[in-house]
Amino acid sequence: GGFGSGGALLDSIAIYDPAANTWRHGTPMPTRRDHLGVATLGGRLFAIGGRPLDADRNFAAIEMFSPLTESWLALPPMPTARGGLGAVGMGREIHVVGGETSSSVFSEHEAFDPATASWTTLAPLPTARHGLAVAAVGNRIYVIGGGPQAGFAQTDLVEVYTPP
Repeated sequence: GGFGSGGALLDSIAIYDPAANTWRHGTPMPTRRDHLGVATLGGRLFAIGGRPLDADRNFAAIEMFSPLTESWLALPPMPTARGGLGAVGMGREIHVVGGETSSSVFSEHEAFDPATASWTTLAPLPTARHGLAVAAVGNRIYVIGGGPQAGFAQTDLVEVYTPP
């Protein structure tokens, strides 16, 4: 995903083979978008949310790519449509946090369980933000940086979430 020359939205996926040190193109994403979140879980890739170059037209879409079958599958949409979000796979779930519109930022924290194809709303981020990094280390999720206001704001804040 993302956007290319002339501002065109992309649906492309590039796949790296570390053993051969080569790149190749995969089956394009069903939804063209930028500012999406991406996470991996169970050997699959999840493309989540994003927008069509307009911060007020965020998507709730989540699509799963299987490298074994080279195919995409649309899954139940997020409860909160958003772009500029962060996502990470941890345990059995994909955790999705933050995001923005043109005038506000999100503190939402939602988790998707691929085994049941269901969403759970969790405790919100202490600090709403977008454009953030998210990492799972051990049994903790680290929410790093991002913008606490819509647009080009930034922070060096790091917050930690420990799932129950």
